[in-house]
Amino acid sequence: MESRFMEGECIDLSAVQGYYPPRLQFDVRLKNNTGHIWVVFGYGGLLRATKEKIYVGAIDTVFERFDIAPNEEHRILPKIELDYKKLGLIEEKRTGDLYLQLRIDLLGVNLHPRADGFEMLKEGMLRGLQVDSFWVRSPGYSQIIVPQSKWVRVLEGLGYGKFKIVELLIPSFPSGVLDDAIESFEKAKVKLNEGDYVKVLMHCQDVIDKIGKATKPVRVKLEQCLGKDKFERIGRFKGALESFLGLRHEVALEREPVLRKDAELALHTTLAFLNYFAKTLAKLKEK
Repeated sequence: MESRFMEGECIDLSAVQGYYPPRLQFDVRLKNNTGHIWVVFGYGGLLRATKEKIYVGAIDTVFERFDIAPNEEHRILPKIELDYKKLGLIEEKRTGDLYLQLRIDLLGVNLHPRADGFEMLKEGMLRGLQVDSFWVRSPGYSQIIVPQSKWVRVLEGLGYGKFKIVELLIPSFPSGVLDDAIESFEKAKVKLNEGDYVKVLMHCQDVIDKIGKATKPVRVKLEQCLGKDKFERIGRFKGALESFLGLRHEVALEREPVLRKDAELALHTTLAFLNYFAKTLAKLKEK
């Protein structure tokens, strides 16, 4: 969509504090590419995300009067509400850097030049209000590109990580019970928020390995505590989990991508496994 009057460049984006649901704010520089004065009375627009162009929603409508002279610039701060459902959809589809398409719709009139300067506003109004629509771009790109490192910080400001991981808070265990495994699990959570899903699986495998190392010296007592049948079933469950975590090797061979839902499944299942053995080992220590 090519504008008749304006072009927009995204200078920055940030999380806006104090709103619920949270809001994402863009810092957009408008430039008037015509020989007319563009008198703006308000603006709106929409946002699409990722390479799949998922429709995120409409930006907040703003009624604001400002003028932009020929070849001059003006900054606006469009905002959009991003609830956790929308953020979750974006994160499910995002791989690495985030691609955004922000359309701005300006409502106003343009004042034509004349011998003694420019038309008066009432003259421009006689032609009626006009809408000028255009896609905002990052410098040097055809759309907005948000580096992954930047987007992770924005997600933190939006409170997304806290919401998503609230179910993954690790219960309090006696000191020394699977501390190393818990540390690896915390690393896996961080990598989930960073969008590094292969590393999530790697750290989850680390958790399983460290659980195995911690339980090896008490294997006989563990089997007695759980019972032979349950002990063997847990062993098969562990094998199935490790088989799934092996997806990370398929990525290295370029056979199978690891998606966010894969990483979340690995994280939740690994946490359940970690909780189970932490509680069981704590019980053994009491005996």
